[in-house]
Amino acid sequence: METNIRELILRELPGLITQDAQIRDWVLQLVKDYAPSRSETEGRFEQMLAEFRQMRQEDQQRWEATREEYERRWQEFMKQQREESDRRWQEQKEEFERRWQEQKEEFDRRWREQKEEFEQRWREQKEEFEQRWREQKEEFEQRWQEQKEEFEQRWREQKEEFEQRWREQKEESERRWQEYMKQQREESEQRWQEYMKQQKEESEQRWEKYKTESDRRWQEYLQQQKAEREEAERRWQEYMAELRREWEEYKQEQRQLMERLDRKIDALGARWGLRSENTFRNALRGILEKTFNVKVERVVYQDESGEVFGRPATIELDILIHNGEVLACELKSSATFSDAWIFERKVRFYEKRTGRKVHRALLISPFIPPKERKPIRELGLEIYSDAEDVKP
Repeated sequence: METNIRELILRELPGLITQDAQIRDWVLQLVKDYAPSRSETEGRFEQMLAEFRQMRQEDQQRWEATREEYERRWQEFMKQQREESDRRWQEQKEEFERRWQEQKEEFDRRWREQKEEFEQRWREQKEEFEQRWREQKEEFEQRWQEQKEEFEQRWREQKEEFEQRWREQKEESERRWQEYMKQQREESEQRWQEYMKQQKEESEQRWEKYKTESDRRWQEYLQQQKAEREEAERRWQEYMAELRREWEEYKQEQRQLMERLDRKIDALGARWGLRSENTFRNALRGILEKTFNVKVERVVYQDESGEVFGRPATIELDILIHNGEVLACELKSSATFSDAWIFERKVRFYEKRTGRKVHRALLISPFIPPKERKPIRELGLEIYSDAEDVKP
């Protein structure tokens, strides 16, 4: 339907303006009331250029802030890593000193225990020897008393022999006792030396094992830190390269946008003599309502629940009604996918609010990026763009 209306306007309007002086004067008066002056148009264009310059300055400021934030985080990360390394080294040092102290205390304790055990055995053996000596002495004295009379004679006779034998037996006993004590001392000394040697070897082995393990872990930690620094540097270089590439693309897109915008605005102004959305909307409303009997409504609703923008807002929408068919129309000097998405949500909000079925949703704009046209059509919208589509 909208295509028929559009073709009808394009086909009949030039002839009506040429043939009918009243319609021509009416159109000229209508355009004169709404069209801006040349100074206002140039002022708006200068304002757009100033806004683009401000956007570029803001992008540069955000880039500098991002770079400074990354450098600050990197310094904090390196400081944290150094503090963590010092803390771990201090903990390992304290752990080693604690273990060394425990081993030393364990060694002293065992030394005292063995010393006490040796002294205890020595006292027990000494007491046992003295006990036996007393028992033998008592037994000897008892026998001596019993045989005293018998031995007195023999004693005198064999005194020299007995004394000789006694001295030999005494010397033999002393010699055996000295050998026994010497043997005990040598065995104790040997056992003690073997024990000390074994403890020393075990301590040295544990120390070497602990030292080797500590050196290995420290080397692994240094390698890990080196790898992390290299990875961070690589990511930083990639991030900088990506930012530079995106910045160049952004500048290129801005240049292309400005060139295309200039072409579209000039084309639209050259074809229709209009340079504002309101002017075009009002002119189109006057033509459709008074010439082609199409009802044009500008509806305004309050979206209290925030269905369109996610927060309460005022919703405005242009509605065309012809022969019972409802068309929603959105006029934009330039349109992107986000504008189309908002327009589609406005249409759904209007259907829900009024209960009317919108048969067609029309997005009219002289400039729509080519790469965004397909996603916009997937929303169910019809696109009318490019001033070259308007036939004289």
